[in-house]
Amino acid sequence: MPDNKIKILLVDSDENMRIFFRDVFWIHRLTDRCDLEMADNLENARKAIGNLEVKPHYIFMDVVMTGNVKGENVTSSKIGLEFLKEIKKIPNLAAQKSSFSPLILRKTFLIKSKNWG
Repeated sequence: MPDNKIKILLVDSDENMRIFFRDVFWIHRLTDRCDLEMADNLENARKAIGNLEVKPHYIFMDVVMTGNVKGENVTSSKIGLEFLKEIKKIPNLAAQKSSFSPLILRKTFLIKSKNWG
């Protein structure tokens, strides 16, 4: 039987934001309509996006992320923005133009998949 739930991926290194996001879904009873997957870093986000079981329809992401630059862990919005460019190049993701999400009061982007085929 096909799963008609909306698949959402939250990418945020801040554990409190991940807890807040999960609780908002629970409080508003969205868990019946949505599957929420969370990633605490970009490596786990890459794995989730590549996983056919997860393959999100929507991605909420904190832009200020930590990444490896010349052998050092650096936290910067540039890391998050580079990851957005990477996401847009993934075949079959067909992401629309990014826009700020009104759901999270942080530097967060929302990406919506056009068609998973």
